[in-house]
Amino acid sequence: MEAKHKPIQEFRAGAIKAVVWTNSGKNGTFYSVSVGRLYKDGTNWKIGQSVGENDLPTLCNLIEQARAWIREGSGPPD
Repeated sequence: MEAKHKPIQEFRAGAIKAVVWTNSGKNGTFYSVSVGRLYKDGTNWKIGQSVGENDLPTLCNLIEQARAWIREGSGPPD
């Protein structure tokens, strides 16, 4: 069984979440950020890819936090 790729950093405010990932490409390691809104489906927590209009300021803030974290020399994982 293949090991699951884990994020290297998460930023969260309420149900809104931004997750930083490292990826490897032909030019080396690079970062990507996925965003979404947590919700409960029965007893299971899931993350949706859409957010409401009222969530946009929070999402912008989390994206900026992720960007700052990447730019402040977080560096690729060992």
